[in-house]
Amino acid sequence: MNKQSHSGLNKLISALKSDKRFHEIFRGGAYVLIAKGIVSLLGLFTNLFMARYYGAEIIGYVATINSILAILITLSLLGNQTAILRFIPEFLNKYNFKTTYLLIRKLALVILLMATLLTVIFVLNLSQISANLFHKPVIEQPLFISLLFLLVFSLMAFSQQVLRGLKLIHQYVLNLITIPLLNLLLLILSTFFFYHTFNAIYTRVIATLCVAIFNFALIHRYFHLQVSLNASSIQFDTKPLLITALPMLATTSLATIMGQVDTLMIAKYLPATQVGLYHVALKIALLTTLIIQSVNTLSAPNYSELFHTKQTQELRKIITKTSILLFVLVSPIFLIFFFFGDAIISLTFGPIFSASNSSLLVLVSGFYIATLFGSNSLFLSMTGHQNTLLVLILITFILNVLLNTLLIPKFGIVGAAIATSSSIFIKNLMATLFIYHRHRINTSIFSLEILRHE
Repeated sequence: MNKQSHSGLNKLISALKSDKRFHEIFRGGAYVLIAKGIVSLLGLFTNLFMARYYGAEIIGYVATINSILAILITLSLLGNQTAILRFIPEFLNKYNFKTTYLLIRKLALVILLMATLLTVIFVLNLSQISANLFHKPVIEQPLFISLLFLLVFSLMAFSQQVLRGLKLIHQYVLNLITIPLLNLLLLILSTFFFYHTFNAIYTRVIATLCVAIFNFALIHRYFHLQVSLNASSIQFDTKPLLITALPMLATTSLATIMGQVDTLMIAKYLPATQVGLYHVALKIALLTTLIIQSVNTLSAPNYSELFHTKQTQELRKIITKTSILLFVLVSPIFLIFFFFGDAIISLTFGPIFSASNSSLLVLVSGFYIATLFGSNSLFLSMTGHQNTLLVLILITFILNVLLNTLLIPKFGIVGAAIATSSSIFIKNLMATLFIYHRHRINTSIFSLEILRHE
C-alpha cells in the first residue's frame, strides 16, 4: 500500500512537472501568490495600525466607504477588467500589437466616460447616501474625496488587468505590492504629523494616483517598443466587444456587490464598531483565497487560449492539475486560521477584536469550501459562458441579500458571515455542476481521472 501511494505521488509530481503550461501557471502563480501574501500582510498591518491609533469605529467607517467605492469602480469598468483578459490573447493572435493597443485605448475611453458619469450622479446625491441610507453623515466628506478620484481608481484597476493579459507578471506583482505599501507608509506619516480621522481614505487616493501614473507610462512604453511606427492597425468594430463585456459587467458587478453586501448591510443595521469587527474577521479569512486568486492570474489567459483553439484535452488537464495544486496549498492555511484564529485576532488587534472570532470561523470555512470547487467562475468567464455565470451569481446574490436581511438583525456579524458563506457555497456548487454537464470537465478537487491515465 505504501509503495502504491509512493508510486502514485511520484506519478502525480512527474505529470505536473512535465506540463509546460502548468509550469507557467505554477511559476507565475507563485510570484503572484508571494506578492498577494505580502499585500495581505500589509493590509493586516494597516488594519492593525488603525486598530491601535483609530479604533474599531473608524475602521468601520473606512470599510463602509471602501465598499461603496469598490462597487462604483466595478460599474465604471463595465466588465472590461475581465473582458480584456480574453480580448488581448485573441487580438494578438488575430491581429497585431498596434491593433491590440488601439483596443486598450478605446476601452479606457469608455471607462473614463462611465466613471465621470457615476461621479456626477453620486456627488449630487451624497447627503442622502451618507445620512439616509447608512445613517452615518460623518462619512460624507471622505466619500466625496473618494468619488472625485473614481476615474483614477477605475483606470488603475483596468491597467492592472491589461498587465495580466499581456502576461507582464513581474510588473503586475510590483503593482500589487506598491499600492498597499505606499498607503501604509503614508498612513503612518500622516498619523504622527497630520492626524485626521479619515487619513486612511486620503492616503489610499494618493497611493493609487501614483501607481496609476506609473501603469499608464509602462503600458504605453511596452506597446511603443513592440509596435513599428510604420505598422498599420486593423480596423475592428468596438460595439461587439462591448456587447461581450456587458454580461461580464453584470457578473462582476453582482460578484463585487456580493463581496461588499455584508459590510454595507452591517453598516445599515449596526453601529460602525460592528462593521470594524467584521471587517477585521473578513480580511483575515480572505487570506485563504490568496492562492486561488494568484493561480487564476496566470490561468485566465491559458484557459481562454486553450478553449478558443479547441485544445479541450489540454484544457481539462490544466484545470485538473490546478485544482489539485489549490487543494494542497490552501488546506494548511485553512487549518491554521480555523484552530488559531482567536489567538491571532487577540494578539494582533487586541482583546476587543476577539468578538469577531465566531465570524472568522464561519468565513474561513466558507472560503475553503469554495476553493475545493476550483476556478469555475474563471472558466465560465473565459469560455463564453458569461450569461450563465451572470444567472448563477444573480441567484446567489438574491439569496445573499435575503439571508443578510434575516440574519444580521438576529445574529449580528455572525449572521452576515453565515449568509456570505452559504451564498459562496451555493454559487460554486451550481457553477461546477453546469461546467460538468456542458463540457464534462470537473473543476473541483474531486476530479482525478486524467492523472490516473498519465
